[in-house]
Amino acid sequence: MLEKGLAADPAVYNYLMLGLVKNEDGDRALALFKELKEKLEFVNDGIVYGNLMKAYFLKGLDKEAMEIYADLLGEGSSVKMNVLAYNSALQAMIKNGKSDEALQLFERMKEEHGPPRKLTVNLGSYNVMVDWFCEQGKFDDAIEVFRRWVRRDAVHLSTI
Repeated sequence: MLEKGLAADPAVYNYLMLGLVKNEDGDRALALFKELKEKLEFVNDGIVYGNLMKAYFLKGLDKEAMEIYADLLGEGSSVKMNVLAYNSALQAMIKNGKSDEALQLFERMKEEHGPPRKLTVNLGSYNVMVDWFCEQGKFDDAIEVFRRWVRRDAVHLSTI
């Protein structure tokens, strides 16, 4: 990218990190984030942070993963979180036993959702939650999440 005169793009790094995480190569995913950070000095696009959390979880560094999460959503954070960034962080926590935190994040996402200006929830967000509840055998909870989508959020999202 740099050889072509293009700036380092967090979205591109996100997809590269995602591939590494899927192949359980947390070390290389962390190295890619470090490279991105060196090129941009500060990564203010939240898109990469879910995969960064996943990389830390892969390495058994749960504390570091959750510190990233706390920094992202803490007071005064200058990281821009969009729906894809939120979904990635949500999935990282769900897949790594941080269910209470994931539920809190999901509620926060729904509270912050204000189309058309701020999109923090989409069908993917609900898919993550429904899949997780089904994996846990909590089918009534999965159905309730789906019903909330149909009742409230589908109406809001359909206006976009």
